[in-house]
Amino acid sequence: MTKSPERMYIIDSTGPFFVKHPRQVINWSKVPHDLLEKKGVLPAKRGRRIRSNFETYAERVAGIGYTGISIDELSRLAIADIYPPKLKKKIQRYRRYYRRLFTIAGRNRLKVYITTDVMFFNRWITAATGGERDRVFVLLAEMLAGLFQEFPEIAGLIIRIGESDGVDVRGKFQSQLVVKTPADANALLRTLLPVFEGAGRTLIFRTWTVGAYEIGDLMWNRRTYEKVFAGIDSPNLVISMKYGESDFFRYLELNRHFLLDDRPKIIELQTRREYEGFGEYPAFVGREYAAIRQQLETGGARGVVGIQVWCQTGGWSRFRNFTFLKNTSYWNELNTHVTLKLFRDRVSVEDAVASFLISSGGSRGGDSKIKRPKKLKPVLKFLELADQVIHDLLYDPAFARRALYVNRARLPPLLHVFWDSVTINPALQALHLAFVSPDDARRSVAAGFAALDKIKSMRKLARAAGLPYDFRFHFDTFRLFALARQALYGPALNHHHVTENRSSPERTAAETTELANQLRTYCKRYRRRYPDAYRFQIDPTMVASGEAGAARGFVNTAVAFFLRRALRTHREYRWIDRVLFNPLTGRVYAFVFTLLKDRFPAFLNQQGMPLDRLLR
Repeated sequence: MTKSPERMYIIDSTGPFFVKHPRQVINWSKVPHDLLEKKGVLPAKRGRRIRSNFETYAERVAGIGYTGISIDELSRLAIADIYPPKLKKKIQRYRRYYRRLFTIAGRNRLKVYITTDVMFFNRWITAATGGERDRVFVLLAEMLAGLFQEFPEIAGLIIRIGESDGVDVRGKFQSQLVVKTPADANALLRTLLPVFEGAGRTLIFRTWTVGAYEIGDLMWNRRTYEKVFAGIDSPNLVISMKYGESDFFRYLELNRHFLLDDRPKIIELQTRREYEGFGEYPAFVGREYAAIRQQLETGGARGVVGIQVWCQTGGWSRFRNFTFLKNTSYWNELNTHVTLKLFRDRVSVEDAVASFLISSGGSRGGDSKIKRPKKLKPVLKFLELADQVIHDLLYDPAFARRALYVNRARLPPLLHVFWDSVTINPALQALHLAFVSPDDARRSVAAGFAALDKIKSMRKLARAAGLPYDFRFHFDTFRLFALARQALYGPALNHHHVTENRSSPERTAAETTELANQLRTYCKRYRRRYPDAYRFQIDPTMVASGEAGAARGFVNTAVAFFLRRALRTHREYRWIDRVLFNPLTGRVYAFVFTLLKDRFPAFLNQQGMPLDRLLR
């Protein structure tokens, strides 16, 4: 096997580019180039603002100790011979602009890595390739060869093959999935790697997939992984993998691919937690990431050469903080600093937090001996409680601990709170009740309300430590999470009250009415106080009793029967998976979803990849 490359500590740089964005929900998955342009051109004033942001940002992240920076994206830098003169001229303008950013990165000793989907398309690429795999790969290789010759500043390319642009992305450049099988991915690597080897650049290949097509299980399926990299042995290839078998969630097992071989790998980590509030409240990752580091070491992981950190990129939300820039998030900065200290300097969580408190944003190099500030003890206790609140109340422990697989995807352990949407509807209720016992449901609801007391304790600790903690927003948000969970498990709780506590049906109905009133009151108040925060979509039938509750119970029973067969609790495929999930049934499910889309969470209709692609 080839020699491992030097250590890599890469961080994203989408934040500096968000000088113009939608007033409502923002797509944080990549730089919004088409929104930034005016009549197809990046206005000079916006360009100056981006450059100023980028300079500030580069200085901050380099000061902490990051050594590489990822910049979106290849479609604005690569030129193809098939492009018309007008498009070539436009990209030449972008090239001149990006060269200034590359100079700033170089001044801060940051290596530049360009991101791309495979493949981005426009009408000329479509016409020239017809979307045919090999022609697309050859065209991409040709564009990269020209780019590397033009820009010695570019250290490498980060490619995403398993997810394309969301349904809300507009513009001349939109990505589509071209790599659909392990053989496709293997062919892509064989086509591109000679270009990287000849130019002395690094190809960072992300294994992130969302379940679409045959390659959709690359995240967790050993056979798929081995097929993708069969016969591939290059000193210029680095494999980039998320730490778990799904997206950036907790309650996940370690991605076992880290233990398979000694090919160079980097770990993808997220510090602006897209499923945990986007940095609007404390969602500390220190202990989570320290545990991952420990698992890698004790499990015998080989070839790990660094990390790739997302401190701004990811998800859709109304939240508007920009890490290391104006309107930053203290919690994102803390996470980003601590994460690097854990994996680069290999210090303890306590020392990593102490380093952050002392540096107030970071300092160059690693300290061999880190002083302990006086306020470290209350800060550590605050972060410990914040961690428990995330585990016990944002996540539903009763559901999150169950590993569930649907076709080629590992089901996320957090579903009813997704990005900035909180959804309680018949489909999610049936899913939870299908795999969570009444006793576990009751304990989960109790743990959720107990977590609210921990938030109250956090307020006292924050005052003692001088932390910029918004207690009111944190408490108001999580109180609604607790009530939402109570509504989610309503049938299980009602059954327990009647059978175990010998409560009368009338009392149960009164409690249900009280819960419905609380949800209605608190949701209205929350929307008024925090118009750019979470949106709560709670179906009123979820808290119904009497005849409506009985009808809902019948539906839940029927749906649960189907879900227990459609979902599996282990990685291995069953014969029924081939029956339930195939190209024909995928089209049927997509059609049914179209008819019933109003009953599903709004983000499935408006964000992320089109659902019909995920079902193929």
